[in-house]
Amino acid sequence: MLHAYQKQEVETSSPSQLLIKFYEHAIINIKKAKLNINNTKIRIESITKAINIITALSDTLDMESEAKCVDGLAQLYLYFVNTLTIANKDKDIDKLDEIIHHLEDLLETWKLAIASLT
Repeated sequence: MLHAYQKQEVETSSPSQLLIKFYEHAIINIKKAKLNINNTKIRIESITKAINIITALSDTLDMESEAKCVDGLAQLYLYFVNTLTIANKDKDIDKLDEIIHHLEDLLETWKLAIASLT
């Protein structure tokens, strides 16, 4: 459930600002899970939040678009969710690191793309 300030932030952010925030929060939650790998409750909550964010990102893709990047992103997001699920079950820090790395790369790419449009 969103707190009032978070709800206001979401309602007043541009789509590009929301995209960046989604990536940042997914990364934050995976890092939190990594730091708390042996705390089942925190690990599960954090990975679940990250999966929910990635699923929301996937749900926003325009699958009717003919852009090749859309299908590529959909496949990446699916891979991320599957890998996070396995990492959670196996307490696999390497898999968490892999997804963090991919998300950080995508975040920087999106930041560059957004900056080039403004």
